[in-house]
Amino acid sequence: MASLFEQGEKSLHDLFDVTSELISYKRTGLQILEDIPAKVAKPSFKTSFLSVGQQIGFTSKYKDFIIKQSSIESLMPPEPGDEIVYKGKTYMAVKLEDAPCYSEHTSHSEEYKQIRIHTECTGAA
Repeated sequence: MASLFEQGEKSLHDLFDVTSELISYKRTGLQILEDIPAKVAKPSFKTSFLSVGQQIGFTSKYKDFIIKQSSIESLMPPEPGDEIVYKGKTYMAVKLEDAPCYSEHTSHSEEYKQIRIHTECTGAA
């Protein structure tokens, strides 16, 4: 019998597909992966500057996409320049300063691992 933690993890994994939106994932020169369930998240970073003592953030062109690692296993790890098409717009994976263009979103068992891909909108698909 599975532990309470394992049961909860499986339930969350099953709900991911139900509560997700579909995206396409593309790497230059390789085929496009279609209909990948993803969650759209606020970026985990902000570009900002100080102006007359107030901080102004510019985050509107950035989105993070949370996906199951198994959905893009053949293209792991994500690379800067990879593209995600979402609701008619193209988002390009971008590095955050010295960090890679993605991070682990969950670090539970390998079977249910999710990653968070950092992107910037580059225009219409």
